Amino acid sequence: MTTYTPPPEPGRTASRRNRPVPLVIGILLALMGLPLLLGGLGLGWAVATQRDDDGFFSTPTEQLSTQTVALSSEVVNLGKAGPNDWWADHHLATVRLSARSEGARAVFIGIAPSADVARYLGSASYDEISDLRSDPFEYSLTRRGIGGDLSTPPTDRRFWTAQVSGPGTQALTWDVKPGTYTAVVMNLDGSPGVDVDLSAGGRLGWLTPLAWSLGLLGGTLILGAALLVVYGARPPGPAGPPPDRARSAPGSRRARHPGDPGRRAGPAAGVAR
Repeated sequence: MTTYTPPPEPGRTASRRNRPVPLVIGILLALMGLPLLLGGLGLGWAVATQRDDDGFFSTPTEQLSTQTVALSSEVVNLGKAGPNDWWADHHLATVRLSARSEGARAVFIGIAPSADVARYLGSASYDEISDLRSDPFEYSLTRRGIGGDLSTPPTDRRFWTAQVSGPGTQALTWDVKPGTYTAVVMNLDGSPGVDVDLSAGGRLGWLTPLAWSLGLLGGTLILGAALLVVYGARPPGPAGPPPDRARSAPGSRRARHPGDPGRRAGPAAGVAR
């Protein structure tokens, strides 16, 4: 008598394997979600702890001085206004400059198109601040202009985009717009010898929504990655009930046992005849 033992069915072999595709996708999602989550958390920490009461990120107050008529910033190019410059009308960024004169003199702070500032100050001499560093505090001064004194004080000019002046501490805030601008700090009367305590700051209204967006997106990706990894690492169940170990080989006759119906009698049947 020959018995046939079938090979293991595919369903039973797969029960000992992982699901590789969900596992790989989950790992990739985790690699994308972790930087987003960390970026959102770091940005949220900075927004919550590093801003002042008015929502500005500010530099420390430092003393700057010049023997000329003004201290000016470098030329800042914010691009040209156009039909696609939607950000220009949404006040996405605000600049703040604060200055206090060391003596009893009143101080002037102004922001204007760079060409107008160069024409106004060019008849005298002024120092342009560059290479500004905060830790440690360092800066470079570049002498501009042809020398001499200003013909009129700054408040008599009408080209200023934003300005503030007066005794004590003065703070100028300006919503950034497209264009090329220069900021200046001067004595109110335009006389030479500027000595001020100066600080600068910026406020970005979109930082808080950005922090929330990054954190939520990163957290969602990591949660999805965890579910896929767990699903991919868990072996699938068997495809069906286990088959019989022993089956009759194709074409073989099944062995009969005593008492089976239809079994012919042996020698006893012959005796009965």
